Amino acid sequence: MRRNGLLRVLWIWSIIGLASTREEVNCLDGNRCADVQLHVQGPRDVAAVMRNYANSRKVDFHGILLSQFIDSYAQSPWVQWEKLNLSYNLLEDDFFVKLKSPQLKSVDITYNLLKTVTVLPSVKEFIAERNNLTSITINSRILERLILPKNKFNSLEQFKNLQQLKELGLSCNQLEKLNLDELSSMSSLAILNMANNQIHIVEGSCQFASLQYLDLSSNLLTIVDEPFASFPSIKHLYLQNNKIVMWIKNITVPRSLQRINIHNNDWDCANVNALKQKIAYIMVRRSENVTCTNADSPYVDRVIKYRKQEFYQLKSEAAQRNGSISCKSYKPNPCDGDDNRVYEVARPEMNIIDNYSKRIMMQLQSELKREQNYIGLLQQQIAAAQQKYDKLNRGNSDLVNYINDEYLGAGLSGKSDPS
Repeated sequence: MRRNGLLRVLWIWSIIGLASTREEVNCLDGNRCADVQLHVQGPRDVAAVMRNYANSRKVDFHGILLSQFIDSYAQSPWVQWEKLNLSYNLLEDDFFVKLKSPQLKSVDITYNLLKTVTVLPSVKEFIAERNNLTSITINSRILERLILPKNKFNSLEQFKNLQQLKELGLSCNQLEKLNLDELSSMSSLAILNMANNQIHIVEGSCQFASLQYLDLSSNLLTIVDEPFASFPSIKHLYLQNNKIVMWIKNITVPRSLQRINIHNNDWDCANVNALKQKIAYIMVRRSENVTCTNADSPYVDRVIKYRKQEFYQLKSEAAQRNGSISCKSYKPNPCDGDDNRVYEVARPEMNIIDNYSKRIMMQLQSELKREQNYIGLLQQQIAAAQQKYDKLNRGNSDLVNYINDEYLGAGLSGKSDPS
């Protein structure tokens, strides 16, 4: 009984040891563990997860401040994952070149530090918002959704052979032009978001019959001309916050257009008034009163105006760097990322796992206390039995001594055997 009690105590301590390891797994679908949320501290823990949960379908590592996912010098196990969430971490390396997951369909690496990344052949959805990406290798020919805002792309040449792509998000990058011919492989493209870049020109003649949503807001466009005729099925067109002076008269407004925003530009009054008559019924709310300027030479006047704006912008940026800009005049950039966001996301995740670990530890410690009480009870029983044994042993010794004395008193030889 004593040995069994000791074994039970050792078993409980081994469970407590497991509960305090760096690998924490939460199966969101019960015991099936097809949908798992994980908290690990490094590539060694990730490798253990890959071995133990290779057949899971949805795997979530988000918000745990991982700086490395796969060890550069280790072999990555094969996994059957279909959805991988690694958002809000501190990853820098393109670990996808080593990841062996032939069933992977969806990837989210939002808010990391990658400069280059690889899209695996099986992937249909790839989200990489707010990294430092300047290059991407796309090995998937079935990719349908590619979301890459708040990165550092300055060219569209990398986005080729994407016949199945339906949505492309490149807002808040460093693009200076939109060459439609560079996107010619995207015959299925329905949504294109290129807001908040430095695009000053749209060029090319490739037709996009499937495109329904185009966002070119907050760029540097000055004219709507022939390339805009490449979207015969467009339903939503957003051109606000540019420097557009005119919409060329021979560019007709597509009949498919349902919503358009043209406010906060630099319209020539004669041109925009004629345009408003064509689009009044589809303009977004509160944009009917589009401001404009009357000028005999619209573009000459604008050149002078833009030079002044550039001067004041440079002056403002210099003041901001020197710390002399006032809060009143400061305007935040919508493309600026929040470096603390990763830690804000990670903090509640860490609290969740900390509370989970504490709860498990309390349960195990309670079980340990019960086992310790059980062992204490056994020890008391053993002590009581020992006392009885000692008492019987003393009685036996007294009896032996009495018999020996009787032998001697009777003049008999021999001695009693205590056993």
